[in-house]
Amino acid sequence: MLKDVEIDCPACGKRTKAAVPVPEPGGRFEQRGAMTTCRACKTRLITQTFEDGTFAVAPFDNPSAATSVRLAESAADRRGPAPFALGDIMRIPPTVWQPRGRLVAQFDHRPEWTEALAAVLAKKQAAPRPLSVPPRIFISYRWGTPESDRWVARLHEELVARGNDVVFDRDVQQRPQAAVWVPELVARVADCHIFLAVLDTGYVERITPRSRNQSPEGWVWDEFQTALAFAQEGLIQILALLREDVPLPTWFRPFQPGVPGNTFDVRATGERARVVERFFTPHGIAPEPARGRRAMALLHESRQAEARGDATAANALAAEAAALIPEIPDGHLREAETAYACRRPPEALTAARRVLAIEPGSERALLLGSAAAADLQEWETCMAFARLLVERDRGNHNARFLLGRGLNARDQVEPAIAQLEVARKGLPHAPQVHGEAAAAYRRAGRPADAMKCLEDGLERDRREPLLVNYVAAAIEANQGMTAVQTLQELARRFPQSGFLAPLTEVLTRWATTEGPPPVLTKVVRPKERLGTVGCDACPAAITIASETDLLCAGCGAVRSAPHQAGAGCRLCGADGRIAPQLAAGPIRVSWVCPYCGTGSVTFG
Repeated sequence: MLKDVEIDCPACGKRTKAAVPVPEPGGRFEQRGAMTTCRACKTRLITQTFEDGTFAVAPFDNPSAATSVRLAESAADRRGPAPFALGDIMRIPPTVWQPRGRLVAQFDHRPEWTEALAAVLAKKQAAPRPLSVPPRIFISYRWGTPESDRWVARLHEELVARGNDVVFDRDVQQRPQAAVWVPELVARVADCHIFLAVLDTGYVERITPRSRNQSPEGWVWDEFQTALAFAQEGLIQILALLREDVPLPTWFRPFQPGVPGNTFDVRATGERARVVERFFTPHGIAPEPARGRRAMALLHESRQAEARGDATAANALAAEAAALIPEIPDGHLREAETAYACRRPPEALTAARRVLAIEPGSERALLLGSAAAADLQEWETCMAFARLLVERDRGNHNARFLLGRGLNARDQVEPAIAQLEVARKGLPHAPQVHGEAAAAYRRAGRPADAMKCLEDGLERDRREPLLVNYVAAAIEANQGMTAVQTLQELARRFPQSGFLAPLTEVLTRWATTEGPPPVLTKVVRPKERLGTVGCDACPAAITIASETDLLCAGCGAVRSAPHQAGAGCRLCGADGRIAPQLAAGPIRVSWVCPYCGTGSVTFG
């Protein structure tokens, strides 16, 4: 609703009344802008009310001359979400899925176990973390038949032969629970990188509670609950080997193509040895003990500096640690993280590449490298790393965001929109993702869709880039009033913005000339159209111009003829190609959508 308030007219300076929008009591705040007229000089004015209870008023023909006033009665105490930085977008779950939240904290425990766990956990969080090489693995299993016990013993031998440090206490399996000192049991698990559960009928029975008030008893249950608690804090990784036909408990998920999991199926003959060889081989060579201890201390100091807010010191300490232990990924990965936090993308990319030279599948290094390459506008590197992440986890929305950025930069606008729409759905709290999608929509000549994306972003953070692009998109969408109102907000919130003058000039020139609204960005539209590639699970809509056009199965870019035999995608390096026309041919071929990874390609 509108309310008359007294103001000083920004045109003539005299006291007058202006109509401003205010929220209805108990209702939604629908209307935010209004047109009014100064009762003294008859100048047309625009008013805009904001969530914090202030409103701006400006002459229609000079929106940059806005003044700000606070309403006496308003929703001034409303608080929006805290700003969301790109660094927060980067915090993603790895390809290895881990139980979290309610899956962990859902059962009651014995007081002595809870007390011991709290003490060990506090000690571990305050101490330097062990280096990743050699990996220390705790084998958790249920004592069974002689044959099943020999199976576990062979597993222990195979892990040790691959260079792992394995905790395998065969004698403790036969001791009654009362004979196992609880702090000892908790400490054994806490000293490990990986908790490896051997899933069979006996083990699953021991970790499956009948109800919240009737938890299982025994050392297997205590071991497993200790591992869950440490996994919740990111101090251990829970993996499993399924060796019998038993249903997986809640805490375990099978590995599937493109889907994170934590359970290997080793029921087939020879599978256990194959899994150990492929997935449990250390990355790098363990450093000499003295250097290792010094590097651990430096990495610990780096994390402490980061916690204090001193990113520069955190980066310097990480670089020193990386120089001490160049043969393993720990220092290089920490250097990549801290360099990116310091906004030093060249150093971050270089450190990420060092990690990948040692551990080619490091999801964290791939993500940091992709983000740093994007900041450097090295789009092919950005997309190559992001594509590898999507191959491991098709639900990695951060990787799809980075693929979308690269595609848009290389004028693959429609594929960029498809990737960014999936990222928007997965990262609704990230304003930058909405802003990048809006940029792609504007380049596709769809400013109204760009405005919708920007509105989603502005709901979470009214940052300068989003406001600037909202003004531009509103101009391109022929919504002059909205553009003027948003420009007023931009002037009020960011009076030193370098975009105020050029946007004001565009609006003024547009208001004095006839014709269509100006287009403020390069628009990329297909020149020809044979058909449109879609998906039955996501909103992808990609124009195909020729029967010889293909899609890259990795990033979704349109690959036009001629096609060089054996050549990968020039953007992301993927080998796979999709011939979308075959999805609608007489012999229909089903292609997995390269944008969402779950639906099937359609063509029409």
